[in-house]
Amino acid sequence: SMRLKSFGDCRASWEKHGRPLDADGSSSHCPRYATVLYFLGDVPDGGETCFPLADFEPFLRITPDERWAMGDRADFLENATKRCAFRTPGSVLVAPRRGDALLWYNHLPPPGPSPAMGELDVFAAHMAMAIVPEEGHTSAVKYAANHWLNVP
Repeated sequence: SMRLKSFGDCRASWEKHGRPLDADGSSSHCPRYATVLYFLGDVPDGGETCFPLADFEPFLRITPDERWAMGDRADFLENATKRCAFRTPGSVLVAPRRGDALLWYNHLPPPGPSPAMGELDVFAAHMAMAIVPEEGHTSAVKYAANHWLNVP
């Protein structure tokens, strides 16, 4: 499935793990195995897609169970958001450029020879950063399209 999105000035959006949650808190009815984000236009400055934990060395050294537990903590979103806002080392920021696309997997590989997907990948947590408007303008907009590769 594909969804067009527009991001207004100074509006950060958090899309934890790149998938919607069902009423029971799972994503079993529409698991998004991978996401492709197409950038449909340029922005003056800012508007990056930030992955706050993608290259965070201490987080890379802990076990998957410890990572999952950290993702469930009440302060996880706030801390991850701050890592992006302050551009903390270990955060990966991708600037929007018209015609570019960004691909990431939302799930880990399955354990063993199973054809199913693995658990959600905490490293796929991401957010859209605020856009800085051009001088003399009060707002700017980023246009993007999400292409979700779902597993039936």
